[in-house]
Amino acid sequence: MTFTNGVATITLKGGESKTIEGLPNGTEYTVTEADYSADGYENSNPNGYTGTIDENTPAVAAFTNTRNTYGKLTVSKTVAGNAGSKDKAFTFTVTLKGTSINGTYGDMTFVNGVANFVLKDGESKTAEGLPNGTEYTVTEADYTADGYITTKNGDEGTIVGNDTLTAAFTNTRNVTPPSDDPHCPQTGDNSNLALWFLLLVLSSFGLVGSGITFRRKNRR
Repeated sequence: MTFTNGVATITLKGGESKTIEGLPNGTEYTVTEADYSADGYENSNPNGYTGTIDENTPAVAAFTNTRNTYGKLTVSKTVAGNAGSKDKAFTFTVTLKGTSINGTYGDMTFVNGVANFVLKDGESKTAEGLPNGTEYTVTEADYTADGYITTKNGDEGTIVGNDTLTAAFTNTRNVTPPSDDPHCPQTGDNSNLALWFLLLVLSSFGLVGSGITFRRKNRR
């Protein structure tokens, strides 16, 4: 270090250090760091270090700067199709991997990193204050037995500090209405199919009979 009137200014990055050698025994010193709280950093010793140089014991001034960022996760629900229920509640589970977070974070309450809740069409819930880098998985209960087909996007990922991620789920249920034509055979209706087959056979006989009559008239 280079001193001017007993003061030296240096810069350090993570993992770096500098050592002052040859300081007179009994010299008093103070080490302080600039304030980086505006950048989101917390200093382990914001007041700095003071002490006295001892020829037999090297002095150490160690600073740790910690910066955490937090993100959000939104889970949304859309119901589609001609038979989708807008009032049906769908059950969701959000699992935060590798963490035992407990408590309420925005709209979700976690127990050992797991939150359960329900959503209807057009609704959403947002978890706030989740640590940057936290991995998550969002799952929905199985509603195939109710005729719903589920599509999803963003159901797995990693929380990004100062950003909002979205897991969007769409449940679609369609029902094919019966035909208004009473003579149109319905899918799976074997009786109507048999009727159509009978009508086809009778029509064929009718056409053949007409042909024979026509030829007989010509012969006459």
